[in-house]
Amino acid sequence: MADDRLVDLAKNNSQSTFERIFEQKFKDIAAQRYEQNEEFFVKMFKDEMFMNEVMKLLFPEVYKKLREK
Repeated sequence: MADDRLVDLAKNNSQSTFERIFEQKFKDIAAQRYEQNEEFFVKMFKDEMFMNEVMKLLFPEVYKKLREK
């Protein structure tokens, strides 16, 4: 949410276009946050279905909030 580039991308792209950007960025940020909650992230990176569900749940809210910025 604090990434100005993502804010711009959300504001200037359709939801479907932004979703592809979000998926990669989500994985990048999750890898960076790994040390803060190792158990959760180990599960997420070992279980692709779990990661996809987390992204699916977070995506609409992130897109909405970024567009409001």
